[in-house]
Amino acid sequence: MKNEDSWGGNYLETFIALKCAPDVLGACYPIKGAAKEITEAMGIIRKVKKAALAFPMELSLIDMCSGNALVPVIAVHLLPIKYSIALDKRERGRKWDKVKRFSYKVENIFELNPESINEDIITAVHPCSELATRIIYIFNNSKAKRLYLMPCCIGRIESPYNTFKSLVKNRYYTWCMQLASKCQGRVSVYPDKRVTSPANVIITAIKENKE
Repeated sequence: MKNEDSWGGNYLETFIALKCAPDVLGACYPIKGAAKEITEAMGIIRKVKKAALAFPMELSLIDMCSGNALVPVIAVHLLPIKYSIALDKRERGRKWDKVKRFSYKVENIFELNPESINEDIITAVHPCSELATRIIYIFNNSKAKRLYLMPCCIGRIESPYNTFKSLVKNRYYTWCMQLASKCQGRVSVYPDKRVTSPANVIITAIKENKE
């Protein structure tokens, strides 16, 4: 696979051109708002790819609030990931058994013990306000070394971020900055304009530099 910056300007076209695209869609179907969800997933996959290629078949991934499980299913089809897990509070009737190195688990993340997480990478696409905060708590208190999080709905803006909000005039970006401040490790905040949703910021946190 080409490096992460050679994908061109359109995540949907990039995904459709992948040999694995029919298998991914066959496993995850039906997907409401498929075009938007694919661009969101590809934004996260682009970030995961660098670590996966640096440590082929060494890293595992768990995707929280996974829904249709696009991120973990694409990951095992496209990247040298040891295995991936989709975690969601409700079951989805999909053809998960067709996907190798992948499992779907039903669990409420508010009842999840962070110490039970043995995966190297945590991902999440569009968890709402308190869910995003909980995922960061799980990351901080688990063995996971990397977090790739694309937040969605905005939670309560705390001080001093109320001041930041008035400066940037963007409540969503302010929320993402506040979430990033709660992450352990080396943290970056990156708006990915190739994601078609307006909630397109990816928070990356790495507890130790393996890259």
